[in-house]
Amino acid sequence: FKNKDSCLEPGEMAALHEKIRTLASSKAGPFLFDSIKHEIEVCLTAFLRKLQVVPRNKLLDSLSSEWENLFRHVLPTLDMILYVVKGKGSMTVRQAFLVVFRDAVVTKLDLEDLINEETRHEVPEGIRHMLLILYNVSDSYPPSKTKLKLEGLLARLLVPFLGFQGLYEGTPEPTVKSAEPEVAARRKSADGVPLPRKLSRPMSSQPRQIETLHELFLTALRKQPDF
Repeated sequence: FKNKDSCLEPGEMAALHEKIRTLASSKAGPFLFDSIKHEIEVCLTAFLRKLQVVPRNKLLDSLSSEWENLFRHVLPTLDMILYVVKGKGSMTVRQAFLVVFRDAVVTKLDLEDLINEETRHEVPEGIRHMLLILYNVSDSYPPSKTKLKLEGLLARLLVPFLGFQGLYEGTPEPTVKSAEPEVAARRKSADGVPLPRKLSRPMSSQPRQIETLHELFLTALRKQPDF
């Protein structure tokens, strides 16, 4: 997290992989993923405290800079060293890192007052990249409250934006609401857990039944002054 210029000695990567495989095949193997995730949570909690003391007018720039280091150096290193470690549902350490970063850092910073219609053009590109990467981590269905909070940020930042709750055109609420939340609420397993929705095709083939995604986007784009 701290030193982005550090590098491994020749042969050190292979030695690390061997140690991890040995540990994964031992009695401690089933707890390896959770242990690594816990360490990530500890590190990112400290990371959050560091960001919370940054002045609000400098927070986005600081977060963007920190994200660049995490995405370019920390995540690739985790991938290289811990790619064999998997959690429930084959979740990788990379996915776990992004989910924890989303839930324990980004959504805790309450960025809504810094990202709105007046400021969206001043938001650093790194923030856009960060929010899109975090939003596209598929860890649960229906989306968690933290992921929906991220959807609200992206709705303010990207125009138009198509999310779980519908099509947004620069406001926190969708202008064209999706039926997916209602569908997700109806799809329950025997123990009450929502079931993933499996589609054989992306949209209905019935003519005039619903607008296609392409048509929705074109409609939204035509309303923009640059188009």
